[in-house]
Amino acid sequence: MRLRLTLAALFVLGGLAALFAVTSKYLSDYKFDDVANYQLSNVCLVQNSGIELAHAYSSIYKTDKLIWSLVQHDGGYLMGTGDSASLVFLKNGESKEVFSLPKHLFFTDIYISASGITVSAIPDAKIVVLDPAYTPVKTIEFDNTYIWKIVPSGKGYYALAGDPAMVYYIENDEIKFSVKLEFEDNIIYGKIVNDTLYFCGEKALYKLDGQKAVAMIAFDNAVTGFDYFDGYLYVTTSSKDLYMDYNILKMSQGKGQNPDPNTMSVLYRVHPNGAFQKVFEKSGIRFIAVSHLKNSLIIGTDERGGYFELNTDYTRVKYTSLGKGKFLKFLETKDGLLAILLLPSEIVKIEEGYAKEGTYTSDIFDAAVVSEWGTPIIEKELMPGTDIKFLFRSGAVEETEYWGEWKSLKDKIACGPARFIQYMVKLTSDGKYTPFMKEVNIPYVEWNLPPQFKSLTYKYSETFVNIKWEAADGNNDELIYDLYIAMGEKGWVKLNPSPLKNPSYDIEYKAFPDGLYRTKVIVSDERSNPASGGKTNLILGESFYVDSAAPVVSPIEVKPEGGMYVFTFHAADSLLPVFKARYSINGAEWINILPVDGILDSKTEKFAVKIAVPSPSFVQFAISDVIGNISSAGVYVK
Repeated sequence: MRLRLTLAALFVLGGLAALFAVTSKYLSDYKFDDVANYQLSNVCLVQNSGIELAHAYSSIYKTDKLIWSLVQHDGGYLMGTGDSASLVFLKNGESKEVFSLPKHLFFTDIYISASGITVSAIPDAKIVVLDPAYTPVKTIEFDNTYIWKIVPSGKGYYALAGDPAMVYYIENDEIKFSVKLEFEDNIIYGKIVNDTLYFCGEKALYKLDGQKAVAMIAFDNAVTGFDYFDGYLYVTTSSKDLYMDYNILKMSQGKGQNPDPNTMSVLYRVHPNGAFQKVFEKSGIRFIAVSHLKNSLIIGTDERGGYFELNTDYTRVKYTSLGKGKFLKFLETKDGLLAILLLPSEIVKIEEGYAKEGTYTSDIFDAAVVSEWGTPIIEKELMPGTDIKFLFRSGAVEETEYWGEWKSLKDKIACGPARFIQYMVKLTSDGKYTPFMKEVNIPYVEWNLPPQFKSLTYKYSETFVNIKWEAADGNNDELIYDLYIAMGEKGWVKLNPSPLKNPSYDIEYKAFPDGLYRTKVIVSDERSNPASGGKTNLILGESFYVDSAAPVVSPIEVKPEGGMYVFTFHAADSLLPVFKARYSINGAEWINILPVDGILDSKTEKFAVKIAVPSPSFVQFAISDVIGNISSAGVYVK
């Protein structure tokens, strides 16, 4: 299944008016591009599929200052903010500054231990140890400009530094040793995995072997995020490095950046032994941070609060936009995932459940001429407690400020005749499930009758299924057809290399994988209307099965009973119910039999058939599925 944002024709509306299919921008089966340009609010785009509600999220805290660090503490949160370094305690919606270093820009990290609170400040890097009352008890000064990260380890912690790039190990508030990396400017991220420190500079991933830094992977672009999840290290890289881009403090938010098509971002999965692979990459958008929520990876970006969500085998990708802000960091908690956003500065909590409401606004579609709108063709799925509502608006010019108001969809689109049209989808839920919108096709009316479909049917035989459709044209134009099929949620596949003249097509079972298929036929009268390009129409057929495999019959057990024999076996089909079962003795007449439960209605059936059989004899059983695939198995009775 997929989301197509197109205009497509289906029904004739009114006496002389007709529908006309045009090409428009759409999100195709095979591309997931320009996601940052879509107008999303609490909804997510599902790659190759459609639209659903996003995770619920709530705002925890907003400020006009830069938020750079965040930890849970004493039933609330400690935040490191700037432009002047300030440590702020947040609890129950109230905030209070508890410590500050006015000569520093901000606190880059916060470490809570049993003995107190440790914070790192930049520039002119220093680490300050505070007691529980936030009183300084120890200050460690460094020759570095930056201390970016504090990584707890054993009885002490590592401090990851920049300008120059160094790793310090500190215990009892004293530096025990340090490691300098000559070819890096900054060490920004670090994780302890199996008692080993793994850390990232701007160019590579390293691990600490004793007091030596060992490079594991060199990256093409700057490292922007680091996480450990499900036994693997995950690293995001991008063409630009947010940490080093201090001009971000001066940037205006507006609607969001215009994505740079030359930007390339990559997610790497790295085994602690050094084996790695690229598992996800995108152009035109920057990956800024990576974390995880339950069984999914979360990748924050710099576009309108946008983030990607990937399942653990990377086969399902979603994109969600919070509508504003740029992700900086994540903090995993028991009740959700906290995120620090920039521009504006905000802390939000992303929860496991679904949002209660979300909207998607389509592109503006141009019908090229003034048109009357019909009844849209919509593919959607609703779960308990969910709903989807549609609103439409239209206008004579492309600028929407001169359009009419949004109008709810009841049956036919209620907008007046116009050249341009746009729709909005509102998804609602009780938070337990999400509705799902797969496809929207908008019919519209103009002069000249298009072809019309009357029916689409299937006829099964032993070797193929025949797809037959009936179409007519009000102008008696010559019609040609294109036939598409799709298996499951996969995209449409066109079967005919050249247009079909005959409204019928045979699909041989053995030529396609077994499965449940959908059908779409597009008809055109373009050969009778070469100047205008003709009119098109489409019909979506019901699902049909391709099944070339016969049921599997288990070994037959034979037991004598009261002068007769009981034959026991199972028959199972992977796709369709077992439809017919028979037996024959010595090649004589076939006799129908039923399974143990008395009805043939399942893909797996058990048989226990009691038969009077003369000795010796051959007894043969034949089992077929709904389509007619037959398997046979027999025994010899002495």
